[in-house]
Amino acid sequence: MCSVQHSCRYWLALICLSGVMGGGTVWAKIPLRLYVEAMERGSVRVIVHLRVESVSEEQPGGAERRWEAIVQAREALLRELASTSYRVTRVYDTIPFVALEVWPDAWRVIERSALVIGVEEDKLRSPQ
Repeated sequence: MCSVQHSCRYWLALICLSGVMGGGTVWAKIPLRLYVEAMERGSVRVIVHLRVESVSEEQPGGAERRWEAIVQAREALLRELASTSYRVTRVYDTIPFVALEVWPDAWRVIERSALVIGVEEDKLRSPQ
């Protein structure tokens, strides 16, 4: 019964996301399992990789310009997410990522945002 129920949720998520993403490349940025998990639990913690202009930190003022580009990209994404359900869980100043807890209504914005390169689950992993 459990596997049937999980399978049904998977297909329901697939159908819903197909409508949400509307044409184009579904799953380009968000793994399906994260969307399914958000539907089952209500929310999921993720790390969003931001698209940031390439700036060499070795040039004079390069580190500051890179920091500014990261802050601008993060703030722009948060403005895009303003009408959705999300919570910032961690901000990174030196790398182009932001950790969020997102609910299903935020996925559409994240998937369509030109500011987002990719998304992965924010969870502890064993040391490598």
